Amino acid sequence: MASNRDTLEKKDKEALEVTSSINNNDSSTGLFKSLRKAIKARTDHLKRYEALIYDNVNFIFIDIIKESIKQAYEVKCEGKMKTILDNVIGICEDMNNKHFSWFGKLIKNHLSGIITFVKYQITSGKCEGCVNLVKTIRRASYGFRDTEYFLLLLLEASRNFPWLGFEQEEKAAKIKAHV
Repeated sequence: MASNRDTLEKKDKEALEVTSSINNNDSSTGLFKSLRKAIKARTDHLKRYEALIYDNVNFIFIDIIKESIKQAYEVKCEGKMKTILDNVIGICEDMNNKHFSWFGKLIKNHLSGIITFVKYQITSGKCEGCVNLVKTIRRASYGFRDTEYFLLLLLEASRNFPWLGFEQEEKAAKIKAHV
C-alpha cells in the first residue's frame, strides 16, 4: 500500500490484462484450464487503497507528505524546495501525532543537507556502496592474519566497480606507458 496512486492504477491494469489473457485462451490444455481458475490476478489495489484512506485520516496526510516530498525532489530551485519542505514540516507538526512530529523534526534537522541536493544532484549512495563492499570483504576474510592481503582483496574488488575511480587511474597509467 506504500505505492502512489499511479503505480496502483498500473498494477490493476496489468492484473486485468493478465487475467483476461488467461481467461480468453481457448487453445489451452486440460491442465491449464484447471489451473487458470486457481490463477487470478489481484485487481483491487486502487480500491483497497481508497478504502484504507477513507477509514484512516492519517493515511491521507501520509499520501500528501509523500507526494510533496516527491514534488520537492523534482524541483530545480532551492527556494521552491525549501517552501515545499517547510509545508511538509508544518503538516507534520500540526498532526499532533508522535510519528508525524518525529518525521517533521527529522526533516527540519536535515533540511540544509536535503536542499543541497538541488544544487549538486549527488547522493551518498556511492560512499555507502563502498562501505558495504568493505564490510562484505571483511566478513568474508575473517581469520586472515595478514592485513596486506586484506588490502589487496579490497583493491581487487574495487576494480570491478568503475564508480570508485580506479578505472581512470589504470587508463592514465596505460596512456603514460605507451607514450
